[in-house]
Amino acid sequence: MFTIITPTYNRARFIERAFKSICQQDGLIAEWIIVDDGSSDDTKHLVSELSDRASYPVVYIEQANSGKHVALNKAISLANGRYTCILDSDDYLLPNACATMKSYLDSSPGDVIGIVGNCISHQESKLIGTKFPEDEIICSPFEIRDRYSVKGDKKGAMKTGKLKEFRFPEFEGERFLKEELVWNRVGMKYKYIFVNELFTCMDYQSTGLSSTSVGRRIKSIKGTLLFHSEYFELPVSSFAKFKNAINLTRFILHKPTYVELRFKWLFYCLLAFPLGLCFFIKDLITNR
Repeated sequence: MFTIITPTYNRARFIERAFKSICQQDGLIAEWIIVDDGSSDDTKHLVSELSDRASYPVVYIEQANSGKHVALNKAISLANGRYTCILDSDDYLLPNACATMKSYLDSSPGDVIGIVGNCISHQESKLIGTKFPEDEIICSPFEIRDRYSVKGDKKGAMKTGKLKEFRFPEFEGERFLKEELVWNRVGMKYKYIFVNELFTCMDYQSTGLSSTSVGRRIKSIKGTLLFHSEYFELPVSSFAKFKNAINLTRFILHKPTYVELRFKWLFYCLLAFPLGLCFFIKDLITNR
């Protein structure tokens, strides 16, 4: 029923915890696909041991260190389950998460691609960000942030057939891409069901993608500028576009040759330039 996809990089110490949480999902797991993004720790050996204990197929794929987005492209292309859940290697599913997600997805309309719920923090055992203002909302991921002002990481699952329609752009030499770029593209065609259910416990790491995001975005500038450029095409508020323009001008200053400004962005970028410049200077001081 569910394909669980886990991209991982030097997270052997957390893999078994994720494995145990998957095993608790009431026999709803079709397969677990792990993509190892060039780990130098004991990940491969540990996965081999876990595979012998699993009651479902475990697919282990190795790749040179290329980034989570490349790992996701490989895993999604191989997914066979009816639904796909992306579970980071340092996170874990809560009991009955898949059963709850399945109950919503089984009865969802055709224009819905997935289900999204709340997460709790492993460190503090409390809700990450804010709850949804209603117990069930059907809309796009950018609408839930812009119109409903929902904050914090949220996780869920998607219908595999529809998810396979989308790929993460890959740029040579770039190992980071904001996942929201693809989720925004998905949201232009399909909707999600957002529910006040708890699905995932997240264990933030000091060396994880979240904590090192700015530096990675600077190094992967083509993907970064593509994300902020496409954001202007979304049906979001002027204030959301202004905030996006701050980051667009900020990252353009890092690599001005990688973007072609369009006329319809110009107003926002001119308005946002002073703040974008401030963040650019901050980046130079922080990352020097």
